[in-house]
Amino acid sequence: MKKPIITIMPDFGMGPYAWIIRDGDVNARQVGPNYADSVAGFPHGKDDEIQFNMPKELEEDFSDWVTAFELYADFRRFNWDHFHARGLILAKRLKKHIGQKAIVRYVKPCEDPNYKDNEITVI
Repeated sequence: MKKPIITIMPDFGMGPYAWIIRDGDVNARQVGPNYADSVAGFPHGKDDEIQFNMPKELEEDFSDWVTAFELYADFRRFNWDHFHARGLILAKRLKKHIGQKAIVRYVKPCEDPNYKDNEITVI
């Protein structure tokens, strides 16, 4: 069985920021179903077969990051470079926390006018 792939990518709604493909190709354009958002964070219950025991501080930092996206991404002067730098730092923190339990990748959202440039980064 392949490792799960967690994709970090912001979206609109209730602060969705993490998506999971439980058995897939790391180069696939799909991101899978939503796995974590700013309301619920990452799954913490026994119902999920993959347990990452995410630190509260990391979940809060992801929530702040995706909230900035939801509030300001439509602004013409939104600083995408700064936003992606912060997202990559968070994705690296996630990878450091979960280690080899899953593959982590960062995907730029299509709202970024330059999202096709280095669209997917595997951490």
